[in-house]
Amino acid sequence: FGLVMTGTVLIIVLTTKFTKGAWIVVVAIPVIYVVMRVIHRHYERVRTEMMTFGDAKVTLPARVHVIVLVSKLHKPTMRALAYARASRPTVLEAVTVDVDHDETVELQREWDRQQIPVTLKILASPYREITRPVLDYVDQLRAEHPQDL
Repeated sequence: FGLVMTGTVLIIVLTTKFTKGAWIVVVAIPVIYVVMRVIHRHYERVRTEMMTFGDAKVTLPARVHVIVLVSKLHKPTMRALAYARASRPTVLEAVTVDVDHDETVELQREWDRQQIPVTLKILASPYREITRPVLDYVDQLRAEHPQDL
């Protein structure tokens, strides 16, 4: 009985008020429903991805490899390096992307002059892009050392 009455009221309201703005409800409710379903599906995938299975063996990292992205040698860079060194990683390296050759040469010169005890790795970037060379380098490291963190 309740379903019939609710449906009847819905039809009456929509037909009498449709041109005065009730059409927004007709459009908005299905759109909101679809968006919520997509969000729910995303969270379900994340939950499944993050689940640990009881029979799966948890693998601890063999080594800790820390990379500090460097653009210039200034106080924030030195703080980041100090913080990274304090975590006592197995491997610590600074990485810079060569988007401007003169700046990169100057950075290397200053790095050597200050005798910073961290290896400075220079990544080539023919298209002056920063993100892609760094991601490629990290992917390469992960492929070479899959047990590293």
